[in-house]
Amino acid sequence: MSVTKIATKISHRMFSSVCVSAAQFCPTLCAPFENVKKMSSLVKYAVQVPATMHIVVFPELALTGYSLTPDDIQGLAQKFDVGRGMVGPYIRLMAKVARTNNCYVAFGFPGVKRVVVDGSYQDKYHNAAALIGPTGSIFTYAVKRSLWGPDWLWAEAATEPQKPVVTLPNGLRVGMLICRDLNNTDPVTEEPYIKTGDADLVLGLTSWGKGEWPSSSWIDFVRDTSSWLAISNRYGEEPYAEFQGGPCIVSPKGKVHFKGMVPNTDCIVSTMLEGTC
Repeated sequence: MSVTKIATKISHRMFSSVCVSAAQFCPTLCAPFENVKKMSSLVKYAVQVPATMHIVVFPELALTGYSLTPDDIQGLAQKFDVGRGMVGPYIRLMAKVARTNNCYVAFGFPGVKRVVVDGSYQDKYHNAAALIGPTGSIFTYAVKRSLWGPDWLWAEAATEPQKPVVTLPNGLRVGMLICRDLNNTDPVTEEPYIKTGDADLVLGLTSWGKGEWPSSSWIDFVRDTSSWLAISNRYGEEPYAEFQGGPCIVSPKGKVHFKGMVPNTDCIVSTMLEGTC
């Protein structure tokens, strides 16, 4: 497989012994407890690499599967709630996974936010993601803007300004975007979510369909932001979608890391952020 090289625009900050792992994962549809158990096993495998910090990223809607219906959401979303100041039981389970393994874990799930409409409360559902740290706290929360396919059956696009980049205690600036948002253009403002130099590392939670791999849009993203990009990905089939799979981690200079990838299998691709390769 050829490796694409691209030019970087800025010098890159150095971080010692940070291991980033991107998961290839096939969740069982509407079975979050089963999916948490499988994800926990993958996290335990990822943190075996010696490092002072581990960051593990799972795909879009990893806790539930992608092809959700409005009926599915009614029964599931309350169990993942973080948007109303509450934390649902499956989010708490993932927080335990992060604490137990002393790492950061990013993952996708159906989120819910309660809003006031004409004087009464209504729940709005979103394709969401969270980054949880070693203490079990949520460092950042993302909502997908660029909906696709089954998203339209139940999810509403984010309408509020996003905060896509958070600074971790060691100074590492980490961004998080969901699938098509990696096109990096806000459809409302037409401005990029993440600009050149804003982030050291961006976590891309995807459910990529059939097509080129690695996607040219991922390479374009790295070229435009000069950041590392960790792509987690889905494989397998669901009622409304078929997924290609293929996680990878792209360095600021365009090297595509994919060692450890096994087609059509739950697996982990890892690399260290040391250097600027």
